[in-house]
Order: sequence, then structure tokens, then C-alpha cells
Amino acid sequence: MTVWDRVDPEFRRRVAAIEDLPHGTAQVRQSEDALRAAQRTGRFAEELAARLNLSQALYYVPSDPSELTHYTWLRAALERPADVDEADIRNIMWRLKWALSRMLQMPEVELTTIEEAVEDFGRLLDRYGFRARPLHDALAHLAQERQDGAEVRRRITLMRAESRDEMSDCEACEPSGMASWLAPFDPAAALEVLEPVVDGGLSCEEEPERSLALHALLSLETGDADTAVRMHRRGWRPSRDRPELATAVARHLVVLVRLGNTDRALDALLPRLAWHDELPLPEERMRFVAAAALTLRSAIAAGIAPEQVDGRPVAQVADELAAEAARIAAAFDRRNGNEGTTRSIAAWLDLDQVPVTPTLPPLRIHDRTGASSSDASSTDRHPVAADESRSGLRGSRQTRPARPTGIVEHWAVLERQMDELDPGITGSLDAWLAHRGDLLTEVTDEGWLAVSRLDRAASGTAGANADELLTSAREAAVRAGDEVQVTRVDIAALLQRAGSEEGEVRERTIGEARDLADGLAEAGERREAGYAWASIAGSDVASDPASDYARAVDLLTDQDVPLMLGRLLMTRAAQLVATDPRAATADLDRAEELPGVRDHWLLGRETSFQRGRLAWSEGDTDTARKLIESSVDEDAGDDVRPTVHRRLVLADVLIDAQDFTALSAQARVLLTAADELGEAHLLALAQRLAGIAALRTGEPLTAAELFEAALPELEPRDHPQLVGSTADQLGHALRQLGDHGGARSAYATAATAYEAAGLLEASGELQFRAGDAAWDAGDLDAAEAHHARARDLGRELGDLGLFLSATRDHAGVVATAGDVQAGLEELDGAEEATIALAKEHGHDDIDLTAQRSGILLQGANFLATGDDPGAAVVRARSAIDAAVDDEDRLLATANLVRFLADDDQVDRAVATMTDIWPQLSAHRLQGARSQTLPALCNALARAGRDDEADTWWERGESAGD
Repeated sequence: MTVWDRVDPEFRRRVAAIEDLPHGTAQVRQSEDALRAAQRTGRFAEELAARLNLSQALYYVPSDPSELTHYTWLRAALERPADVDEADIRNIMWRLKWALSRMLQMPEVELTTIEEAVEDFGRLLDRYGFRARPLHDALAHLAQERQDGAEVRRRITLMRAESRDEMSDCEACEPSGMASWLAPFDPAAALEVLEPVVDGGLSCEEEPERSLALHALLSLETGDADTAVRMHRRGWRPSRDRPELATAVARHLVVLVRLGNTDRALDALLPRLAWHDELPLPEERMRFVAAAALTLRSAIAAGIAPEQVDGRPVAQVADELAAEAARIAAAFDRRNGNEGTTRSIAAWLDLDQVPVTPTLPPLRIHDRTGASSSDASSTDRHPVAADESRSGLRGSRQTRPARPTGIVEHWAVLERQMDELDPGITGSLDAWLAHRGDLLTEVTDEGWLAVSRLDRAASGTAGANADELLTSAREAAVRAGDEVQVTRVDIAALLQRAGSEEGEVRERTIGEARDLADGLAEAGERREAGYAWASIAGSDVASDPASDYARAVDLLTDQDVPLMLGRLLMTRAAQLVATDPRAATADLDRAEELPGVRDHWLLGRETSFQRGRLAWSEGDTDTARKLIESSVDEDAGDDVRPTVHRRLVLADVLIDAQDFTALSAQARVLLTAADELGEAHLLALAQRLAGIAALRTGEPLTAAELFEAALPELEPRDHPQLVGSTADQLGHALRQLGDHGGARSAYATAATAYEAAGLLEASGELQFRAGDAAWDAGDLDAAEAHHARARDLGRELGDLGLFLSATRDHAGVVATAGDVQAGLEELDGAEEATIALAKEHGHDDIDLTAQRSGILLQGANFLATGDDPGAAVVRARSAIDAAVDDEDRLLATANLVRFLADDDQVDRAVATMTDIWPQLSAHRLQGARSQTLPALCNALARAGRDDEADTWWERGESAGD
């Protein structure tokens, strides 16, 4: 009898209830209460049971050397052989094994105490006939604490040579421990030890997560960044929300920082920083707080750290964490008589190992000192940077620009740059804004007109206070006595105001701006009027930009500004590509005839780009790709901003062309551009594209990471189709990773977004996918709701395929939930309901004969699941009779074999399987064969026909099942 058979039943129930509690201090308190109650009884069995229970509860809370008294008592219990049986001995030995591990991770416990405990544990293993494998493990750990690399290697060699038994750690857990002891002395050997786990051959509750994190760090330390990235991506997702894997999380943080991705490490750390107060062991806390300090200090150095963490200055928090790590490390070193732990922690905290260039793309935009972000407006397929010539002239993160020599001179430079579409416009505007205050103190009477023009031009710069600048611009124009400039400023102010208005109010405001522009033309100010009309056409509030651009072109045709005129013609062509390709072509032809356009740094590429769009609109993807690639591949200097919009369109062309390698390359450029510009929305678009490329090239982990980062930045109200597409792709990635619950949520998000956009067909399909994912996740309530919604949408739309599929799956969920009869009734009514729906929508000739066998077979599986294999056999025979082709007939027959076997109709099952076996191979129906074979072999075994069962297993193995 075990100790649990000898204790009072009421006490046994009390301890069992404690074991069911969540791990933590409350469980420990109740375990301590139970121990006191056991001690009051004076019975050994009760106290043994209580201490076994308490020692397990203590395993999950912060350690204290006082807990060792319980292990000492348990050790003494082994000297009472009459009071402990074999099961009790195994339980006690496991607790003593835990004690060794915890003692090694508590610097308060002296080495001599640990050495004595290890020696005693070795004697106990020998006494009870256990193998020495856990002894060598403990001695390897002890040698690592002593910094004795040779002894670590020797002990691990002995450990691996020793056979396993019931005192061995699980086969998946052992390698990460061995690798940890080896790592400081022989990282290559440590990596080799981890291979069986990271290769996917071994797993348990905490593996391969621990091994993946350690492998990632060791790979990086040995110069293999690619492997480090791969291991990090595999290990992070399953580790990130598990405090019991805090050391693994800490290693992931260090890996990210050393990859140059402090931004990712910071986002990973902040929601988890509070873990360190509850971590059970000092060594675990030391590693975690060291990784946290490294992350915060690196974030501070990169200028992306928050000002405060937990209400305190971030630098103070980082210093406190580093000090805590150093304090624990020093305690270990005092115990161990060396400086190995301090050196290890110092290496983790070494900012010199943080590269400047990130290895992985950013997942979000972090605020940086001096950062500014660009405006974003809509495009044909991507809502960013539509007016490329304007977006290409934006400022980005940069140092303070040089001070202009004078106001009038600065305007002259800017005016020339604007006429020539010079990329230096950005720097000139930034210089004006940076030094405007100082320059205004020096302005003379003849400078006020330049002030007005500079302020008006700068009012469109991202991050500028447009209202304040326009007010100043008007005052300066009035002081200069220039009514034309006053009108230009008034037009700019009207467009600014219209951006915050809606409906008729907005239209009236835009109408006022148009009237003022016409007034300039009537006054003979054709150039100013042309520029005014161009500003109206290029504004976010333009209701008919093509017509507005046409007006601007007419006014500027005779003004000797060929580059500006070419830009306007191309911009109007961009507006017309989708609706009037002939007119768009004419505008492009006219633009190319203007002097200087073909060779201009921006306009030459813009021509290729728009002609590429025209080719794409006509279905000529190859030509479109060549032209658009030429528009981004030509030398544009180091500034990628002018090509952002073109690259986004090129990405869509590459998706059409199914060239996902090229798509990945374009996405990387866009990711870098988004980070440099500080544009969160552009980053999300680039992440979506990179995710598509990753998903289609076999990297679902990378894809999921990117899609998850992109979704929060894609506003469902403004871009529901983009949200729907991204969430759908995320669902596919998560399905491939086996995360069916996450996939369900992603598909549901996509369905909601598509429905909001009025795309009910797409929404219905996504509801169906969400239902299947929920079903696979075991969430039957969600599965039923999603399939019901998909069925309803199919009915509403008259989509017969969706309606029938959703009805069948809904019936399947109902049956799986236990109501087989209700599921069968819905399933058997699906064909009739679909025919009725078809007639409602004018489809009188619908034929569902091809669906009938599948419906019958699905119902047979309901019956088999409901423990009625006899009825399943009858229904499967009907499915065979209803089959319209050989494949359906074979599938139904293979299922019949399974049902016959489950009904113990063994001879019939064998005969039927023998008949169809060659045909299953001929039709490549390995799945049906591998699902049927276990049922047949189990039935043969139940009938005492083991030799036949073995023969069938061998046939399956030779066939590859």
C-alpha cells in the first residue's frame, strides 16, 4: 500500500483538493495547514503525505532555504523501511532530486551542503537499484558552478552512457540541462546535445521551448545568426506567456537585442516585467532581470525607451534590475569561490554586443528623439502616399539642418527647387522650420513676401502646425502688400479647413477655393492660378481631381515650367488609368514631349510607372512588372521615399505574378523605409506583404509574426478589405502552425471586416473557415455559431455551395457535441434545403447527385462516433451505392471497413479490405488506408487473431502507412 492508502480518507480528500488548486502562495499556505493538521494526529503516514504535497507546492513559489527542512524530513523517512513502500520511495527520491536542483540554484546553500546531499543521493540511488543518470546530471551542474569544464564534460559523457530508468528526467527535458552545463565551456557540444529536441523528435510540457531559446542564444554566440533567428521564431510564440519559462524568455530577449532588434525585445519585455517578483529560484530571477536590464538600457541608447516604467524613470528601473542581477551573481560567486556567474551576467549586459543594424524587420514604429512621420493618403490599392512627388519631398528622422543665410535667398532656392522638382525641397523646408524663429527676428520689409511664401509651403510639411503657419503667412502677405499671395494663402487655408468638414459644408468650402483660383486667372495671374489649381487637385479633399488637374495644366501650358507641367500631366494620368486609359496614355505622351521630362530623376521613372499601371489594367502582368521595376530600380540615391508608392503597386503586381521571392525583396525595402520615416501605416502594409511572401514560401511562423503586427495598424473602418485580407492570411498561417484557436479568431476578424465592407460572399467564406478552425480547436460553441452564420449568409446570397457546406458542417458540430440525432436530421435535410434555395433564386436545374454519397458517408461517421457502428455500416453501404465515381466509391468502402471492424464484423472487414487494398494504392488514397488500418488491426486483435493483425500492419508499413 502507498502512503495514500494508509491515511485517513478525509485527510486524503483534503490533500487532493489542495493539489487541484492553482500553483502559488495560496496553495502553499493550505499545504502548510495540512502539514500542521497531520502533525497533530501524530501519525507518520499523514505527515509523509502532507510533506510530499507541500514539497510539490513549494516547487512553484520563490525559494527559501527553510524549505530544505521538508526534504531533510523526507530523507529521514527513508530510514523507516517498515513505513514506506516502493511507491513512497519513488516519490521521496523524486523530491530529493528536486531538492538537489533547487539547492544548486540557491546561492544561500553552501557547496559543502550540496556536495554532501549529492553524495547521499548517489548512495540512495544505489541502495534502491536506480541508475546513476540523475547523479551524473547533478554532478555536472555542480562542476559547472565550480567552473570546472573538464568535469562537466566527463559527467555528461557518463550520464549519456548510462541507461534510463524511472528516476531519469524525461528524455526531452534532459538535453537543455546538459547543454546549460556545457555551454560556458563548449558551446558547439552544447548545440549538439540540443539537436534531438530542436529537430522535433522529442517534446514535453516545457520542451522544445527551453531548448529552442538556449539554441538560439548559443547559435548567435557562435556566429550563426540565421539559425538563431529560426530558433527564436520557433520558440518565442509558445514561450511568451508562460512565467515558468522565464529563463527561456530571458534568453529570447538577449537574442533579440544582440540581433539589433531592441525594439522587439522592448515590446516583448514590458508586458512581462512584473514576472521577476514571482520567479521561484534566484538563478532564474538573475537571468530574467539581467535580460530586462539589457533590454531597457539598449532601448535607452536607441532612443526608443519609454520615459517611465511602473511610474519610475526608465534609467532608474534599468539600473535597479542590473544591480539585482549583479547582487545575485555575486552571491553565487561567493558560494562557488569564483567569478563565473558575474562574468556571465556582465556578458549579458554588454551593450558593445548590440549591433547598430537590425537583423529582423521592425514590428511597430517606436517614438525616437527627433522623430517625425510622413503624411499618408490613399492610393489605388494601398492607402499611403498617393501623390508621390509630394510624399517624396517629405522630411524624415534627421539631425538639425543648417541655418539658411537669409529669408529672401532661402525662398529663391526653394522656388527653384519646386520648379525643378528637386529632391532638396525636403531639406529646405526643414531648414526653414528649424530656424524660422531666429530668422523672423531679422526680417526686413522686402522679406515679408518671402516669409509668406515659405510659411505657406511649409504648412504642408508633416508635423508642422498648419493653422499657425497659414495665419502667419497671411499676415506676412498683407504686410508685403501682395494680394496675389494673400489669395494663395486663403486658398491653402480653405483646403486645410475643408479637411475637417463633411458633406455640403466641405463642398462649399472647396467651391470658395476654386472661385479664388479662378479669380487669380481672371486677373491675369495664370502661373499662380495654375499652381493654386494644382494644390486643389492634390489635396485630400478634392472631389474631382482629374478635372482640377486639367484646369491647372491649361493655365500652366504657356508659363515655361515644363517639369511642373509634366508632373501635373502624369498625376492626371494616374487618376485616369483605371477609368480612361486612352486619355491617360495621351497625357503621358504629351508629358514625355516636354523638355527635360524624360531625363528627370522623378518624372522619367514616373512615366515608366504609369505606363506599367496601364499595362497591368489591361491584364499584361509581364509588361507591367518590367515597367514598374524599371521605375524603382534606377538610381535614386539613398532616399527610398519617392519610390514607396511605386513599390507598393509593384508588390501587387508580383503577387499577381506569383513571384514571392521578388515580393519578399520589395517588402524588405518597404519595411526599412517605414521604419526610417516613422510611418506606422506604411509599416503595416509592408508587414502584410512580407507576411504573404513568407506564407507562400513555407515560413508560416514568420508570416504569423508579421500579420499579427500589421493588423492593429490597419483601421477596419477605413480599410476593411485590407483588414479582411490580412486577417485571412493570418488564419492560414496559424492553421499551418497548429494554432486552430488563434486561426479561428483571425478568420472571425476577417469575416467581420468583409461584412462591414459589404463583401458578404467573402464574409461567408471566412465564417465557414472560422467554424472549421474552432471545430479543430475543440470550441464547439464557436464552431456552431460560425457555421450557422455562414449558412445564413449562404441562404441570404443564394450561394448554394456555401449554404450546403455550412449546413453539413453545422450538422457535424451538433453531432460532435453529442446530439447525433439532431445532427443527422439537419444533415439529411441539407440536400432538400439546398434544392429549395436554388429554386428561390431561379435555379431549377440544380443536380446534387454528386453530393449524395458524401452526405450519406458523413452521417455514417456521426453514427460511428455515437457508438452505433451497426447503423454506420448500413449507411456506408448506401453511400457506396450513391457514389458517382470510383474515388467516392473507394472512400466510402474504406470507411465501411472501419465501421465493420468497430462492429466486430471481422471477416467481412478483412474481405472488404482485401478487395480494395490495391485500388487504394492505385488511386493514391493513402489517407483513407491509414485511417482504416488501425481499426481493422484492433478488431483482429480483439478476436484473438494477432498474427493476421501483424500481417496487416506489415502490409501497411510496406505501403508507407
